[in-house]
This record gives sequence, structure tokens and C-alpha cells, in this order.
Amino acid sequence: MNKPYEASRLLRETVLPALARRAPYTSTRAVRLAISKAKAKVQPATINHYLQLLCREGVIFDAGRGWYSFLKDPVRVSPEPVAGLVGEVRKAFPLLRFAAWSTAQVNPWMHHLIGQPVAVLDVEKDALDSVANRLEAANWKPAVNPRGESARRFAPHPRAVIVRALHSAAPQSPDGYATPEQLLVELRLEVEALSLMPVSEYRAMATRMAIEGRFEMASVVSYATKRRVPASELFINPLSALL
Repeated sequence: MNKPYEASRLLRETVLPALARRAPYTSTRAVRLAISKAKAKVQPATINHYLQLLCREGVIFDAGRGWYSFLKDPVRVSPEPVAGLVGEVRKAFPLLRFAAWSTAQVNPWMHHLIGQPVAVLDVEKDALDSVANRLEAANWKPAVNPRGESARRFAPHPRAVIVRALHSAAPQSPDGYATPEQLLVELRLEVEALSLMPVSEYRAMATRMAIEGRFEMASVVSYATKRRVPASELFINPLSALL
């Protein structure tokens, strides 16, 4: 099956509807596998061409390199819980690269609200102490890179903030607010480091986020890999089966 019309019809009428019933995301790899299972032969370049065309038509939506979604609207998290923190750091360090996020930002997808949110600020490694000192002078309660026992002793507080080194592979956040993709992966790490919630509760929350709004799934997978978090452990089925 190499005729353009037949390839397009196969994608529109058979392959993509079947994949959409499984999960709100799919990948080029999954599309190629589905076409192969349908006993059809379509060149990879032809598949890529029609996937891009379907994106332009709004049939599917781009979810990053090699990934597509059936969700039109991107996932959005409120910047409000960390607006004050971002403003403080930006004022003192206008050229610093950093990303702030808070557990309060995921409350809309939690079954049980997080009573006392935890704010996390990821900054360039060389600036950890300088930023922490500035925050302390501004009446924040920074905890620099707590691990092990110090992490277990960390007590949430309205002005408390965990300050950690920003990973070199973190998604770009020029406004100082962590992207939803970065938040998702970093929260997975903090769930255990700070004993924030059971991992099962985190995965249920992450799955609800991912099926209500579109993630850049390529960014999630790439960053999770760099942070040594198996992407399949971020979600529950059917999303985990895709990764």
C-alpha cells in the first residue's frame, strides 16, 4: 500500500482511531507498528508526511519529536503558587537561569489536596549558596539540597523552599517557572526524597494530568531519562504501556 490516498485513508479511518481508543497519546513508532499489523506497506517518509499533515488539519496534535496527542489543549499549571518566589529571585539575579515549582500546582489533579505545599527552586549549581542567602535575607526559609536525614527533617512552611541544582538537561523556562514536563519529573524525584506522598498516588495524579491536558511527551520522556527516572513509572496504564 503505497498510494498516497490509500495511506492517508488507512491512517484516518483505521490506525489513528484505534490508537486513540487506547490512550490520548501515540508515537510514530506506534503508528508504524499498527500499520505493519494491518498488513500494509507504507514508506516511513509517507507516514511522517501524513502525520504532519494531520497535525496541520487539527486531527492530531504535536506532542514533541516523534510523539502525537489526540488532546487539543496543552496541560496548564497555575503560576500563582510560586509567583512571589520567582519575582524575588528574578529581581536579585536577573541573568540567572532557574525554574520554580510547587506541589500546590498539582492540587487540581490530586484526590486528596496537599495541605501544606512544598516549593522547589532549581538554580544553576554555582549560585546555590548565593540564592539561598538572598532568600534568607528576604525572610524565606531555604533548605539547600537536603538529602537523607536532612530531607526527612524538612518541615513544610509557607515561606520554606527547597533549593536544588538545576539539571543541565532541564527544559528551558525563560520566565523562571518550571514547565509542566519538568515539574512532573522533578516531583517524581521529590516524592521519595521528601516523602511527599505514596508513589501510587503520584502516578495516579500524573495520569490525570496527562489525560486532561496535552504534555510535550517527548520532553517528558527525554528529561525523565536524563534524570534516571523510567518514564513508564510516571504514569499508570494505559499511558505507562506507551513508554
